[in-house]
Amino acid sequence: MKALPDIIGVISIGVALAVAAYFTPERALNRGLYIFIFAALAVIAIYQWHRDDAPASSRGWAATLGTYVLATLIIAVIGAAFGYAKGTSGSALDVIENTGVYFLLITICPALILIAFGGFVRAVMTERTMTANNALEADREA
Repeated sequence: MKALPDIIGVISIGVALAVAAYFTPERALNRGLYIFIFAALAVIAIYQWHRDDAPASSRGWAATLGTYVLATLIIAVIGAAFGYAKGTSGSALDVIENTGVYFLLITICPALILIAFGGFVRAVMTERTMTANNALEADREA
């Protein structure tokens, strides 16, 4: 079944989003919006996974995931630095909320991380499916 890795990848995005939703206070985001967020992430993820320049292996997706996590951390540090430089006081999260990078940190960065995570899971499934198919063909030939 060729669609199985895509299905598993989308399911992994759903599970990761559910975990994130569990730890997000309800006052921060209406629970009903998660359905639309999941649908948007699934469509964007499938598009990203099937692009010609998308990583072809689980190592490539792991590197992409690591890059997105690192970029998120760098953006958070830069946001905090700018906030403190402007003289904002309070916790790091309070300071970041008053900068322009807050929107990136709560929308785009997590979306990219979830898509890369799903891409990694999908690539692992694809590699395992190909390995299993090659073993079956070798058994048939023997």
